[in-house]
Amino acid sequence: MPSNAISRLGEATGTNRFLYAKLIVPLVAAMPAWMAYGLALAYANIRVRSDRASFEEVVACLDFVFGPRMTPGARNETARDYFRNRACMRVDAIRLTGDGRRLIQSTTIRGEEHVRQALKDGKGALLCSAHYGSVRVGAALLGARGFPVTLVAIWSLPKDRDKDSGRGSMYQYAWKPIEHHFRRANIMAASSMAVAVEVAGVLRQNELVFTLVDNPPLYSRRAVVQDFLGGKAALTSGPTTMAKLAGAPLLMVFVRRTGKWGHLELEIHPPISLAGSDMVAARECVRQVEEAVRSDPSQWELWRIRTLVSLGLYPEDRAREYFRRVGRRWGRMFEPYP
Repeated sequence: MPSNAISRLGEATGTNRFLYAKLIVPLVAAMPAWMAYGLALAYANIRVRSDRASFEEVVACLDFVFGPRMTPGARNETARDYFRNRACMRVDAIRLTGDGRRLIQSTTIRGEEHVRQALKDGKGALLCSAHYGSVRVGAALLGARGFPVTLVAIWSLPKDRDKDSGRGSMYQYAWKPIEHHFRRANIMAASSMAVAVEVAGVLRQNELVFTLVDNPPLYSRRAVVQDFLGGKAALTSGPTTMAKLAGAPLLMVFVRRTGKWGHLELEIHPPISLAGSDMVAARECVRQVEEAVRSDPSQWELWRIRTLVSLGLYPEDRAREYFRRVGRRWGRMFEPYP
């Protein structure tokens, strides 16, 4: 297939949105898994060669965090796999169209009994993960399995499922195939109190709420500095606090891509103890995320300098110097609210 057709699979924008939604998605959904993921890998390889600036930025992030513990060759291979993983995530989403059977058949699920027990106890469950693996697809996959899942996110699903609501972002089109697997529209990260109220309301209905612990701190007063990846990261303790207030179990969930690019592993861990302070439970969440990232750094989505600066893992002055050196304009990705 010509390289421009492969590019449309992952980077269609503007006038290509209609083509992507009406042609590419149905076409890829009908393909055998080996072919669909093969095209995604081909696209990722093209991007690595054509967008050297982005590739070198990922390498620079890996170098800063891991230093001599990761050889130059390993950094380059990890960066290549980073782009391959991101391309394959789009195919994961497309294969969740309809009843999601195509993706379910190529996913190994472990620990599903923890979710079933939580729902049997009648208090719902707060599922916590990170920007690791095909995490949004993993949340939707649980919905495809019949679980009532709602996502906490900074991007929106339309409240009216029958209309497009005028969404213009290609990001929304790319993830459109997964939205019907969620019980309701996303809980938007608009304010800490509003999110807590909405989450509590969903949990009281004995449903599942899926959130991430490694979001950049949009609310500076709610950010807590924790040890993470050899540095001090500003992360939220919100998931543990909300779980305690709602009396619901807190389950860590990880969605990993195995050595076979078209196969996923969705692992649900046993409930984290909430008997101690919020910070003790929050540190355990972060510890599990760090363990996952160190086991396979390529599957963590946040290897970009602006994001690491927002998390507090990369010095801003060094970031400004890096962007000046490569001839790009510096600007924070996220600005904390006062």
